[in-house]
Amino acid sequence: MRASGGRSITGTRRSTGINSKKLREPTTQHQQTTSDGFANCPRRHGGSAQCLNGTFSRTKHQHQQRQCKMKIGTWNVTSLTGKEFELIEEAKKYQLDILGISSTKRKGQGTLALNNGWQLFYSGVDQSTHAQAGVAILLNPLLADAVLEWKPINERVALIRLQLKATTLTIIQVYAPNIEADYMAFLDTVLTAMESVPMKDFILFLGDFNAHVGNDSQTWNGVIGLNGDQDLNNQGRCLLDFCATSGLSIMNTFFQHKNIHKYTWYKTGGSMAQRSLIDFVIVSQNLRRAVTDVRVKRGAELSTDHHLVVCILEISSNHPIRKTKSKKITRIRWEALADEEARRKFAKEVNQRYSQLPSKETDIELEWFLFRTALMEAAAEACGTKQIGFQHGQKKTAWWNEQVRKAISEKKTAYRQWIQRQTPENWQNY
Repeated sequence: MRASGGRSITGTRRSTGINSKKLREPTTQHQQTTSDGFANCPRRHGGSAQCLNGTFSRTKHQHQQRQCKMKIGTWNVTSLTGKEFELIEEAKKYQLDILGISSTKRKGQGTLALNNGWQLFYSGVDQSTHAQAGVAILLNPLLADAVLEWKPINERVALIRLQLKATTLTIIQVYAPNIEADYMAFLDTVLTAMESVPMKDFILFLGDFNAHVGNDSQTWNGVIGLNGDQDLNNQGRCLLDFCATSGLSIMNTFFQHKNIHKYTWYKTGGSMAQRSLIDFVIVSQNLRRAVTDVRVKRGAELSTDHHLVVCILEISSNHPIRKTKSKKITRIRWEALADEEARRKFAKEVNQRYSQLPSKETDIELEWFLFRTALMEAAAEACGTKQIGFQHGQKKTAWWNEQVRKAISEKKTAYRQWIQRQTPENWQNY
């Protein structure tokens, strides 16, 4: 069998037609097409690919009833340090279910519980290494029970598998190197990750691919659509060849939008502004018809030179709605002890309660209980108490308050003003 781009397909388990040990350089040959103009793509998730002018044929696995509209984003944040809760605010603003994140610069691998049940799955360099690259996936609280597997691979590739009713969705988050010499090794890692995914899964790639893929939709029929950018570089050729031989489509290029809603990276200053389309949503063949839109959201702001990209996916999903009562925990305002009057009152209350303790020695556990109770009562009387709220069973962050929220809101307002009128004055205000 012959793959898109002129490659021979070998009989591997996933029939990718790529040597998983080492990816070969991209070929410049055109795709083979049948007499009716359809591209012959290798058989992938959900059947053979047949696509023409950005529309996709229905396969037998795509007749399932679609019940849920999901919003899935990807964003290069340049660094996530100290911006986690601001990121959640943006995710909530755009009603995102899943957000893939590139360039977190967060070390190590693991899962972090954030505000209101949001979870951050992250994969970065070792703790002993200088902070660089890093990928992560932010998950909406409503999908917390849907996680089947979290698989951090390295600082540039990680995957998570979600069980959405009868559908299993695999998200592969990436952050490609911008050095051409490292690109083929990166794609080799991505291929290894993809080959580890069960054949029945729907696969969705998110991330900054640092590649210009052009707009030659005739040559790369079914891989890119009619609405890409004309820029093409060697990394883009490698990515196109990878997608063609793997039965993947770069969905940003299949939807017509204004340029301001298409380009994902920008640079201002100098004699001329620059822009690029390098942050992609890429899907397996069995997921193509489920994608109804991909576009940039310019209003999202996180002190980065990349825009948020949002994909609308209509897919059968449980998307559970759990009604969890808010919880509150009472804490002592220990910070009040910075005040001299509070310290004097606390000392007085401790002495008073200590004098009321029984003088006779008893069981050590009872002694500790009485001492601790006396101390806490004295502190509550002298310092006062406060309530820390829990929402959806998750602790709220103490420092994320209305004052911080107001400051963030003012910064985002300044950003929107600069987006509308990119003047030096508006940039300075931002």
